Amino acid sequence: MLDIPEEKVRAADPEDMLGRVRSYPDMIEAALAAAQPGGTLPRAPTRVLVVGMGGSAITGDYLQAWLDAEGGVPMLVSRAYELPKWVDRDTLVIAFSYSGNTEETLAAFADARKAGAMLAAMSTGNKLEELAKSYQAPFARIQGGLQPRAALPASFTTASLLLERLGLLKGAEGQMKRAARTLREAVVDIAPDVPASKNEAKRTALALQETVAGVYAAGLLAPTARRFANQLNENSKVLSWWGVMPEMNHNELVGWAGDDELDRFTAVFLRYQDEHAQAKARYDFTGRLIQQRGGRVVQHEARGETAPEKLLTASLVGDAVSVYLAALRNVDPTPVKVISELKAKVGETGFAAAIK
Repeated sequence: MLDIPEEKVRAADPEDMLGRVRSYPDMIEAALAAAQPGGTLPRAPTRVLVVGMGGSAITGDYLQAWLDAEGGVPMLVSRAYELPKWVDRDTLVIAFSYSGNTEETLAAFADARKAGAMLAAMSTGNKLEELAKSYQAPFARIQGGLQPRAALPASFTTASLLLERLGLLKGAEGQMKRAARTLREAVVDIAPDVPASKNEAKRTALALQETVAGVYAAGLLAPTARRFANQLNENSKVLSWWGVMPEMNHNELVGWAGDDELDRFTAVFLRYQDEHAQAKARYDFTGRLIQQRGGRVVQHEARGETAPEKLLTASLVGDAVSVYLAALRNVDPTPVKVISELKAKVGETGFAAAIK
């Protein structure tokens, strides 16, 4: 079987993005150790809206999936400057921005205050922390010094503890400790010295070479499909898209069936124990169709029994795949030059600086 030698990975990854991926359990444990008081709310919210972008918004997606699975308060995620018009005094708006300077998030947070919503925030500091303090909103600090997309385990842990302390999520601390133990075992299997024959992340990266990936997940794992595709975009520097099962069976499936050159594409299915019984039949049909049409299919099954375990083990594999694919393409997974250029250009308007 083909392999991705450890030396090749090290050469392409000078800032050790793979090391960040393999430090998932360390980041969780550090976030648990650094847990801060979460503050209080004036009343119980009827719903929660997370405002954020990119890797910070993914944290909201994962929390939403967790709350949906456990019957918590309804949560939605907004990726925009504007707030939904339904935000009111009974809505809790939580702003997530790793840098603390994301202008879309700052704008939405400021508007939430004007709408009279309850507020909370999480970042490494900077302007979002300043606004939270001036608004007298509960604030949680995340571990700094990382690329925002590499900080998911720390952000997810810190945010879950914030929700627990605000009375919106039960048992978060215990479940995150359990997730760290499960991830401690999982990181061994994706290490660069483990050959592709025993390393599912390497095998998937090899399968994705010179193809475009469509990543799909169902139910609880739906946000991990977005995360996987986004990591391929940012780390591997390739185009990818994501979708949700069974919704993709009502539209995208026709595209898979109708394209005459499916050898250009790979479908990645992210699976988990206890997914809906009908999902298996849909995955079986869809995978068989794609392979018959000449496309590739790769499947991964998340580990663990709890929501955080399943979400984070699925993400761990996806993150590792993106770094291994970057190595195969001889590109550095860490820099995102074009995003930095965009932020600098947009910042020239002075919009973010004027937010109060």
